Amino acid sequence: MHRALLISEVARNITYCQSEKKALAALAQTCRAFSEPALDALWRELDSLLPLLECLGNAISRCPSFQSGQKMYGLSRVLLPTDWIVFRKYASKVVELKSITPPKSSSSPHIDDDVFRALCWPPTFEPLFPKLQRLICPSIHSDILPFLRFILGPSITSLIISPMNTGYIGDCSLEASLPTLCPRLKHLEWKNFSDIDEDEDAGSAFISEAVTSLTELETLVAPLNGRALQRLSSLPSLRSLDVTLMAPSVSEPHPALHEPAFPSVYRIRFTSYSLSDIADFVRTGHFSLAVFSAQASGSNSESFDDLCTAVSSNVDNSALKFLDIMAEDDHFSLSESTLKRKAFQHLLQFHNLVGVCVDTAHEIQLDNASLLQMAESWPVLESLEINPRKGWGRRSCITLHGLRTMLKRLPKLTTLAIAIDAQAVKLHITEDDQYGQYQITRPFKLNVLDSRIGCNHAEVAAFLSDLFPVIDKRSDFSYFQFSTDVLEQMDDDWTKYCNRWNHVLQTLLVMNRVIKRKALISGSVWLV
Repeated sequence: MHRALLISEVARNITYCQSEKKALAALAQTCRAFSEPALDALWRELDSLLPLLECLGNAISRCPSFQSGQKMYGLSRVLLPTDWIVFRKYASKVVELKSITPPKSSSSPHIDDDVFRALCWPPTFEPLFPKLQRLICPSIHSDILPFLRFILGPSITSLIISPMNTGYIGDCSLEASLPTLCPRLKHLEWKNFSDIDEDEDAGSAFISEAVTSLTELETLVAPLNGRALQRLSSLPSLRSLDVTLMAPSVSEPHPALHEPAFPSVYRIRFTSYSLSDIADFVRTGHFSLAVFSAQASGSNSESFDDLCTAVSSNVDNSALKFLDIMAEDDHFSLSESTLKRKAFQHLLQFHNLVGVCVDTAHEIQLDNASLLQMAESWPVLESLEINPRKGWGRRSCITLHGLRTMLKRLPKLTTLAIAIDAQAVKLHITEDDQYGQYQITRPFKLNVLDSRIGCNHAEVAAFLSDLFPVIDKRSDFSYFQFSTDVLEQMDDDWTKYCNRWNHVLQTLLVMNRVIKRKALISGSVWLV
C-alpha cells in the first residue's frame, strides 16, 4: 500500500468520490486504511431503517404479511447486547435519515411496531444516532412517535416531519419538546396531514409555542398562530418562512409585529382560507422581502384587491422581486367574477419585479393598454404568468400587435403565459411596417393558454415566427395545457381552437427551421 494512503484525509477524499453503494462496500473491504472512511461514506445517508435492521441477523424476522403480502420486518427475539453493539456501530455513522419507514407502496416492506418499541430500550443511555443532522419523517403515525422522540437530539439541525393525528393531546408532547430535544434546529418543516380547520387544533397550538424557543431557525414551514409570528418577527437568524395562518379569534386578532418585521427574511409564503385573511395579517407589520407568495383555498375579486392593497402599502416596493398569488377553488370552472385592469393597479408600483404569477379562479379581462402598462411598470420582468391553471375564460382583448408592443419594453422576459386574441384579426403582414423590425433571439417559453384563433393559421404562424425565430421545439410553445377536469368545464369549442393552434405550431416550427438553416448558411450566429 502506498504511504500516501496512510494519510486519513487522502483516504477519505478518495472514498467520498465514490457515489455508488456497491463501490463503497467493496472499498470498505479493501484494506484497513479505507475501511473506516468507506463505512462512514456508505452509512452517511440512509433511505430508511431497513439497512440497519438487516444487520441484526436472526433478531429480525422477515415474513410476508398475511393481509397484504408485503414483506414484514418483525422482532423474532429480544435484542441482545451484541445486537446493540452492531446496531450502534453503523447507526453512529448516519448523518442523514430520509425516512424511518420505507416508502408506502404495494411492494415495499413494512416494519412492525414491535421493532420500534424495542429500539426505544437500548441497554445504555448514549444516543442511537449521535451524528444525525438531517431527519425526514413523512406520514409518521402515533405508534412511531415514541421512537422518533427517542432519536431526536441536539445534533439535528434539519427536521422535516409530517405527523398524523396531532390533534390528540397525548401526541403533542413531541411538538412541545422540540426546543429541548433539538435546540440547534436551523431548518424545520412541520406539515400536518389534517386539512386546515377553522379552529386551531392542539398540534398547531403546540408547534406555534415551540418554534418561538428555537433561536437558530433559518427556514421554517409550519402552521402558526399570530402570537408565534409576532415573537418570530424579531428573530435575526430567520431567512425563509412558509406559514399556514391559523385563524385568529374574534376577541383576539393578529397582534402587531415587531418593526421592521422579519428583518433578515427574504422569502415569505402564506397559506390561508382566503386572500383577505392573508391581507389582514400583512397589515400587522412592514416587510422588506424579495419573494412574496400567497395561497388561498378560495377567494373573490374583492379579496384579491384587498390583498394587493395590503401588499402595496406594507411591503417595500424597491425590495420585492417575485410575486406569486394563487387562489384555488373546489370547482374546476372559472367563477363569474372577473379580474380587470383595476385589480392589478396596486401591483404596478413594484418596479423591480422579476417574476409575477397570478393564478386564480376568476376570468381575466385585460387589453393591450393593460399589458403595456404592466410592461412599463415592470421593466426588468423575466416571467409573467396570469391564470396558467385555468386560462382566462373569456375571449382575450390582447392582440398579437399588442403582444409585440409589450415585448419590446421587456428585454429580459423569457417566460410568458397569457391569452391573446387571434380569432378574427386580420394581420396584414405585408402592410405591417413593424414586420421584420423586432425579433426575440433569447430562449423563450410562450403559453397562449385558452386563446381563441380563427382559420388564419398561416398568418398567425408567420407573425409569431417573425417575433420568435428561436422557438424551434414544441416545449417552447404551449396552449390548452390544462388538467382534464378544467378542460371538461370549458366550452365544446376548445377542441376546435386546440386543433387550430396545432396547425400554427407545426407551421411555426417549419418556418423557424428554415430561418435557422438560412442563418447557418449566411454565417449569422444569433440563431445558432
